[in-house]
This record gives sequence, C-alpha cells and structure tokens, in this order.
Amino acid sequence: ISALHISVQAHTFDSYLDNLNRLVTFIWNMLPPSADENIDRIIHYVLSHPEEDLKLRTVAERTYMNYSYLSKAFSARIGVSYTEFVGHARFHRACYLLQHTNTLVGEIASRLQYRDAYYFSTLFKKRSGQTPTEYRESQCIRQDYSML
Repeated sequence: ISALHISVQAHTFDSYLDNLNRLVTFIWNMLPPSADENIDRIIHYVLSHPEEDLKLRTVAERTYMNYSYLSKAFSARIGVSYTEFVGHARFHRACYLLQHTNTLVGEIASRLQYRDAYYFSTLFKKRSGQTPTEYRESQCIRQDYSML
C-alpha cells in the first residue's frame, strides 16, 4: 500500500472524496479480473456510498441479481462476505466522520444505517479497541501534537 498515499488529515469533504476515490481506484486495481462486472460495480458502489441502504437483498434487487447468487459470487470475488465488506466500508466512513466533523455519535450511527448508537459503539469498539468517543479524542490529541 506504500504506493498509495492518502493524507490522514484531509480537512475538507472534497479532499475526503478525492482520497476515497483514490482508495477505491487502488483497491479496484488490486482485484483480479472478474467475469462478473456486476460484482465490480457493487464493490465500487459500496466503497463510494457507505451511508446508503446496502442490505444485500436490496442491492440484489437493484442489480436484478439473485440474492443467493450475489452472496456467493461476492464472497468468491472478495474473499469476505458482503456483510463484512459493508461493515469495513462503514467503519472507515465512521472514522473519517469522527476525525473531521463534530457530528454526534448517534447521528453518525444513524447516517451509517446502524439501528442505534449503542450497537454502533459496540461494533466500533470491537474493530478499533476504542469507543467512538475515545477514538475521536485520541485523533484530536494526535492532530494537536502534529501541529507542534
């Protein structure tokens, strides 16, 4: 990943989108060729729209794909389940929002389609080892020291 440099301190939403597009392109280029372009489009869509309704059944209907086939094909293509992939995309979006906005944790949870702030916080802590609030505070301290 050293070939890809994404600034940790993106200060605007536009720079976030630029960085996200670079990350999507990088990941896209790392994937082996796929016979099923629908899967590739779904991957790109999930990475670019983590705040949307991304339930597998909904995405299958939108792409006119069989739900069961999509689940198996996605896992075969990426090596992780669709649900796990969406979870990763949403986690990274949550990290960005916690670092670069003052959006309340409950609002972030809602925007990212979690059922409530408690559930979101529990999942976030499992992934990062910190609650969303602890993560935000640690990032603020890190940024304060980087200004010295």
